[in-house]
Amino acid sequence: MAGNKESRKEYWKRKLLSKYRLVVMDDSTFEEKGSFRLSRMNIFVFGSIFSFIIIALTTVLIIYSPLRQYILGYTAVENQRETVNLLFKVDSLEHAMQNNDKYLASLKKTLAGKVKPQDDKTAPSFDINNPQDDPKAYRVTPTRSDSLLRREVDAAERRRDSVK
Repeated sequence: MAGNKESRKEYWKRKLLSKYRLVVMDDSTFEEKGSFRLSRMNIFVFGSIFSFIIIALTTVLIIYSPLRQYILGYTAVENQRETVNLLFKVDSLEHAMQNNDKYLASLKKTLAGKVKPQDDKTAPSFDINNPQDDPKAYRVTPTRSDSLLRREVDAAERRRDSVK
């Protein structure tokens, strides 16, 4: 049995390493243009190297050229930014549309007369005598920096008026 396995290994070794001659000839004159001495192992090695080089060049071409945009998952940064901006705009437009629809529904109710008058006691009202509703009650006392800025502006206006 051990001799049988060694004979198989030797058989494959002999097949891979045995030399063959490849002759390139002109078909019309039968003149020999080239001759190559090859083995199956040489052809396998050269074929593997050639395949690896082709795969590597194709990969480099795809990665470093605009072709990568056609592969799913690889998008340009500008496209991603534009997509995010458009998503925000769509969201805000949807919100605005919902608000507009609510407004139009309310307006239709009002025009159709389906709105009931509110009771004066429950409805919020504006009373000018109420200090909370008085616009003059919201006085702001100027700070020191506001006063200094006002003086500078007044002085600049006086200088401008005196030059004219």
